[in-house]
Amino acid sequence: MPNTTTSFTVTVHDTDQANRLALRFVAAALDSGHRIEQVFFYHDGVNIAAAARLPTQEDPTFSIDWPTLAKRGKFPLNVCVAAAQRRGLAEDQPATVKPGYELIGLGVHIAALTAADRVVTFSN
Repeated sequence: MPNTTTSFTVTVHDTDQANRLALRFVAAALDSGHRIEQVFFYHDGVNIAAAARLPTQEDPTFSIDWPTLAKRGKFPLNVCVAAAQRRGLAEDQPATVKPGYELIGLGVHIAALTAADRVVTFSN
């Protein structure tokens, strides 16, 4: 029987609605037996990984859900290092990034893109 699962690279460009949709998509893909190559946070999406980001009452803490999903699906939570640095997250200051997220360069991102069957981008 041929393998009918699809592997995805998911990119989150923004916070809030795009993040919520991406979380639901990844959870549903995992529930359906698909593989996630990576979730890549880019542009304002890198703020999801910011240790200093404190959710307001209207803004639930989605960052807790990503590490849980990543552990379940065995995929990395990759954060664009250039976008992160522009927003105050730094490789040489690990305390600026929440546990479970990794600052990466585009080479790592491109390798995951080429390994995936599909690429899905979520943006507000």
